[in-house]
Amino acid sequence: MVHSVATAAPPTPCSQALAEPRIHESASVHSFSNIIGDVAIGAHALVAPGTSIRAELGQSFFLGDRTIIQDGVVIHGLAQGCVLGDDQRDYSVWIGRQTSIAHKALVHGPAYIGDDCFIGFRSTVFNARVGAGCVIMMHTLIQDVEIPAGKLVPSGAVITTQFRPTVYRVFDLKINRLFTTWSNLAEHCDRAITACPTPAVSCRCKAKIIEIKIGSVKISTVKTRHGMGMER
Repeated sequence: MVHSVATAAPPTPCSQALAEPRIHESASVHSFSNIIGDVAIGAHALVAPGTSIRAELGQSFFLGDRTIIQDGVVIHGLAQGCVLGDDQRDYSVWIGRQTSIAHKALVHGPAYIGDDCFIGFRSTVFNARVGAGCVIMMHTLIQDVEIPAGKLVPSGAVITTQFRPTVYRVFDLKINRLFTTWSNLAEHCDRAITACPTPAVSCRCKAKIIEIKIGSVKISTVKTRHGMGMER
C-alpha cells in the first residue's frame, strides 16, 4: 500500500477539522492517485492511477472491501447532503463491497452505490442511490433517482426522473442459478440473463448481438432500437 498519496483535508469553511484517510493495510493504492480527507478504504480494495478521491468539505466517504476504483475515476461530494451507509452512519459517498467503478466515471455525493455493482466508463452518479447488484453501462447519467437492486441500465441512458421509466428502460438483471454476488456468479456461471421486453425475433429493426465481459462473467446482449436486453 502507498501512504504518500493519502493526505489530511485542509481546513475549510465547512470543516475546520483535519480528517485523515483510513486505508486498510491490505488495500492497494497507486502512487499516482490522490486521496484527501475523511475517506475509509476497505480490505483488498484497489485504487488505480489517476484517480481523485476528495472528501475535503467535511463529509465522509466509504469504499468497501474488494472494491475497485479504476483509472481516472473522480469521487467528490457536496458539503451539504448525505446518504445512510449500511453501518447506519451518514456519508457523502458510500460505495459497497466488491463494486467496480470503471475508467473516467464520476461519483458525486450525496451518492450511495451498493454491493456487487458495476458503474461503466464515463458514467455519472450524482445525488442518487444505486441498489446492490446493479450494472450501469457506459456513458450514463444517474441523477436525483433511486435505482432498485438488481437492475441493468443500458449505455447512454439519462435517468433523472424517478417516475418516467419509459424514457430509458431499466431491465431486471436475472442470474442463472440463484447466486447473490458477482464473485459467486464469476465462480459458478458464465452468463447473466434477462428477458428483452421486445425480443429481437419480433423486432422490425436490425438487432445486433454484443458480448460483454465483466470480470470473468460473459454477458450476451441484444441491442435494438428498444434498448439493450440480456438473453441466453
